[in-house]
Amino acid sequence: MPDADVDFASIESEAHGNVLWVQLDHGVKRIGFAVTAEMLARYGVNFTLEDAKAEAVKAMAPFSLEIESVEWWTLYGYYHVLTMLQVAHRPNFL
Repeated sequence: MPDADVDFASIESEAHGNVLWVQLDHGVKRIGFAVTAEMLARYGVNFTLEDAKAEAVKAMAPFSLEIESVEWWTLYGYYHVLTMLQVAHRPNFL
């Protein structure tokens, strides 16, 4: 990446689509990317820290990424169920 110390960047990755790059306090970087259906099929519920690191490296291509440490990581999903329920019961609610 031309400037890894940029505060915020959105990178379009061939492998992972939109990748979020954020610089946090003390030089810590945060990388966010969507877990694709293919990744879920490959890893299932056994997605580990090592898998996440490997996918982060792929997500940053064509830039190189060296991971010195991982302070925190998570795999989560979100759904529009609540919004859909609200719209179904209150059609004018936006």
